[in-house]
Amino acid sequence: MELNCLFENEHYIVCQISGSGALRSEGFEVVDKENHSFTYLTGAMRKTFQRQIKTWREKTPQLEEVEARLEQFLVLNCNPLSLH
Repeated sequence: MELNCLFENEHYIVCQISGSGALRSEGFEVVDKENHSFTYLTGAMRKTFQRQIKTWREKTPQLEEVEARLEQFLVLNCNPLSLH
């Protein structure tokens, strides 16, 4: 499994996760540091988020735009963050 950190600031972390073999999971994990929560985007939501990343790479957004969009993804499927 490979973990690639795409974005990190004081509020959020965004990682791309890909695996092979028995761990053929592919998606994005968005972590909200302040609320101690996260969402894992797979399937159609992963594809939507990939398009968003492509758009951001073509036209660099303001930080506020990125954070607002990340918040929209977090609202969809928010899970409590637990550290082991």
